[in-house]
Amino acid sequence: MKIIAIRLTGKKDNLLELSSFIKGQDVVMRYPEKVLLLKTLEGVMKVRIGDHVVKGATGGYFACKPGKQPNAG
Repeated sequence: MKIIAIRLTGKKDNLLELSSFIKGQDVVMRYPEKVLLLKTLEGVMKVRIGDHVVKGATGGYFACKPGKQPNAG
């Protein structure tokens, strides 16, 4: 299975890339803590700098910490 993900760096061009990647999902970037709030089926997830936003097999998105193996189901 191919895993598609983008790492959050917090830079402007990265936020634009991430916005395009998640195609209109509800997301909010909160400052000064630099936390991305991503609306998922499980509720709102906090994505921190260095985390990955992963597209699951069913088309939903979720956060994954660096070094973790995502469950793409």
